[in-house]
Amino acid sequence: MLRRIIQLGVLGCTLTAFLSAQEGGITESETDFYEKKLKATKVLRGQLFKGEVVSDPNNKAHIEAIDVAAKEITYPLYWQGRSLKAGGTNPSPLLKDTVDELDNRLRSLSRNKEPSTVAAAQALFTKAVVQRANEVILAGPPISSVNAARLISMLPQRLPGQRTKF
Repeated sequence: MLRRIIQLGVLGCTLTAFLSAQEGGITESETDFYEKKLKATKVLRGQLFKGEVVSDPNNKAHIEAIDVAAKEITYPLYWQGRSLKAGGTNPSPLLKDTVDELDNRLRSLSRNKEPSTVAAAQALFTKAVVQRANEVILAGPPISSVNAARLISMLPQRLPGQRTKF
């Protein structure tokens, strides 16, 4: 009897560890992200994407703001995908809108701006989107993974030497 209890305990711990590993590092909750990080970097993100401030790859605040912008595009795929019910016949318009938002963001980065002011922001944003989309591919349910792969396929530049899990 004691042996069976120990076996079940080990099995439970193993299953918990496996499920935790499946999360893939996306530990931020949706409410924390929107209430804290998004608000904290709003002004700087706007300035970087408008070209008002030249992005500096050595400035931690700039890197954080661009990473938050990448999370703003990619993480909703994960959050929305986890809330969808299996076997649904209607695709979620939120998933499509999230994917379309990346296209809008990329267009806004290059529209009517001096290329030298937004080139670094474009490179940092592209890199961050690829990294965050890879997290969603690894952690999310299949619908989230497919849409994250769509995000990567929309990017005009890819990171040299980087591969994604497809």
